[in-house]
Amino acid sequence: MNAYVMTDRNKWNWQLQPGRSLVSNGQWKKIIDLLDLTDRELIVCQLLFLGLTRNDIAERMDVSLRTIRQFMERIHKKLRVKNRVELVLRIIEVRDSL
Repeated sequence: MNAYVMTDRNKWNWQLQPGRSLVSNGQWKKIIDLLDLTDRELIVCQLLFLGLTRNDIAERMDVSLRTIRQFMERIHKKLRVKNRVELVLRIIEVRDSL
């Protein structure tokens, strides 16, 4: 997934994975503790941030699409969100509170 991101004032560059720079590795470690996510749930969240679809995530993690759906249901329940947009916003919200 591609997106425009601002790198300089009034200058936009195209990035292949815009979500990669939204949350640092150190922040992910804190987020996993705060949100009580398992290691596998964290991986699913990180791959969502990279813009991957459920099918892509299942392939990357070498699990079934049904397993990814189960991960997503548990993540949505833990974060009290209804969809992936709310999930990303919740994680950004938690990141901003660190």
